[in-house]
Amino acid sequence: MLGLIDDFIGYLKVERNASPHTRESYLMDLRQFEGFLKDAKLCRTGSGIDVSQVDEDIVRSYIRHLYGKCRKTSIARKLSAIRSFYRFLIVKAVLKTNPAEAVSSPKVEKFLPSVLTVEEAGELIESVAQKGAGALDVLRDRAVLELLYSSGIRVSELVGLDIEDVDFSSGTMRVLGKGSKERLAFIGKRAHTAISAYRAARGKPAAA
Repeated sequence: MLGLIDDFIGYLKVERNASPHTRESYLMDLRQFEGFLKDAKLCRTGSGIDVSQVDEDIVRSYIRHLYGKCRKTSIARKLSAIRSFYRFLIVKAVLKTNPAEAVSSPKVEKFLPSVLTVEEAGELIESVAQKGAGALDVLRDRAVLELLYSSGIRVSELVGLDIEDVDFSSGTMRVLGKGSKERLAFIGKRAHTAISAYRAARGKPAAA
């Protein structure tokens, strides 16, 4: 089974362009499933696991085994990894059926994210001027906060942003998100003004 898991991870990298984090998570989840099969002495073939012997009842047993040990979100992710692995085996003509396809995922609690109110966001942005930092640092921090607030991009996406990715004339920027997928994000007027002020202070021409 281990060789097939490695093939699957390679497929995720080359053909699906999955991120390193996603590949590592799938690898960990599938190895944990393999460990369960070995410990339970199921689907054994020599020193390994015969993937063709895994059926729906075995997958259900594994899911029940996880309850009380993992959160529902983790259990759902592990089941998704098994489903995806067996779909890959079907595509590669290793197997004809997916034993995890009909197994229901646990109902995951949904929580609304905590967000700042408009007033709180304004106070946060205005607070940078009260830090006692140098003028250039204040302008930089204000530009960062205004851009994050107006565009809704992730901090990791902002870190990877180059000035060449920003089109000030159209108020858009090219952002490289999860899975190396590129998308357009919009820049608000206040963010545009803050970025221009910071660039001017650094001795670079402000954008029109």
